[in-house]
Amino acid sequence: YSQKALKSLPKDNQAYNDILDILSLFHLYSDEDITDYAKAKFKIIQNKRTQAINILNTIKEDNPLYNLAQFEAIYLETNQQNYDKALEQIQNMDKNNIYYNEQLMILEGEIYDYGLNLKSEAVNIYLNFLEIFPESIFYDLIRMRLRELAL
Repeated sequence: YSQKALKSLPKDNQAYNDILDILSLFHLYSDEDITDYAKAKFKIIQNKRTQAINILNTIKEDNPLYNLAQFEAIYLETNQQNYDKALEQIQNMDKNNIYYNEQLMILEGEIYDYGLNLKSEAVNIYLNFLEIFPESIFYDLIRMRLRELAL
């Protein structure tokens, strides 16, 4: 069915990439693992972020998509301007999860920088990021943002 849906949509359709994203999960995870995650992604496509957050937060830790679901819930909380909740969830994330630490640190810095307008806290996070992730593809962007904040 999903292949038919993709073939019937023009590639410039707004939902095309979202459908591809969801389909890629079917090749990597079991049906049980992705059921709730797929429901949440569908809510995101429908622009029902609060419902998507609620679904993402029900995904259990033993699910291989747990960390991805938590990251997306934090990102959606940020989009909803629930900065305190997003920061609380960032603090509760597993710091041993190497894949999302870089993105979480950037998101945390941006929450303080743009969301809460606490520039000094953002600077501390950005400086810490540069120290921890010197090989990051975001290194130069963070350096440039620090330069802007120093002016």
